[in-house]
Amino acid sequence: ADTDELLISDAGTLKRVDFSHLKVANTPSFLVRRSSNQSFSAGAWTKIQFDSEEFDTDSVFDSSTNYRFTPTTAGKYIFILNGGLVYTGTATINGIGLYKNSTFEANNVPYVSSMNSGYVLSVSAVIELNGSSDYVEAYVYSNGTSPSIVDSRQETFFGGYKLIG
Repeated sequence: ADTDELLISDAGTLKRVDFSHLKVANTPSFLVRRSSNQSFSAGAWTKIQFDSEEFDTDSVFDSSTNYRFTPTTAGKYIFILNGGLVYTGTATINGIGLYKNSTFEANNVPYVSSMNSGYVLSVSAVIELNGSSDYVEAYVYSNGTSPSIVDSRQETFFGGYKLIG
């Protein structure tokens, strides 16, 4: 508990330190998923509409309108995006990506000779945010036959947290 105390010996003098002065939290943090499959058109990057929150410690992920993480605390954050992609026809390029303020930060775009069902892609990145206006969003891409879908099963999620430091 925050009121617990630790005793420290300083040259024979005992000193007490409240635990609340020692603990540090990796917040804000969030983990979101899709509540159902999301269709998207081929040939364009499309924002993934993560609409189901597993947790959002500081209520800074918008899961109903903009589908983005906008923290109120400046710092370096680590993000992971995992996407289960399913498409019809044949695709040679598929990808997922993290955008900061509408600009690419990181992506995973494998080029394959021919795929015609689906697979899971993952990308992670450390991104510095100003804590006032910066935001991070998740995107998906495929050049396969439309409509492709972002699968809503457990392998599709977006999460992140502030690094301590």
